[in-house]
Amino acid sequence: MKTRSSHVKFAVCLSAIGVMSILAGCQDAPTSTATKPKIHQHSHLELNGPMPQAYRDFVRHVDAYGALYVTQTGGGGGRIGGKSSLEEAKAGALAQCRKFNPDMNCILYATKSP
Repeated sequence: MKTRSSHVKFAVCLSAIGVMSILAGCQDAPTSTATKPKIHQHSHLELNGPMPQAYRDFVRHVDAYGALYVTQTGGGGGRIGGKSSLEEAKAGALAQCRKFNPDMNCILYATKSP
């Protein structure tokens, strides 16, 4: 017959095994090698209206691969992120820029890549 003392010892042993497993897992955990995405500015067109904030949001919040197109006046545009390639991101952002600014030329302003 097991006593209360043997139950406590068994629980302590299980806890110790769990802690050792956790510690062993921590030793095997990979260190973070994530690099900051790269922003490449393709144009130095002066942004106006909502576009300065749109550019700041693009830099801070849009996942790579991403692209930002602006109108020739710098006051409108389109952006997209989280695509599987830079080409896909540029095509999507250009399509958005043209959709929301149909009578304007769209210029590649910035891209983001891993």
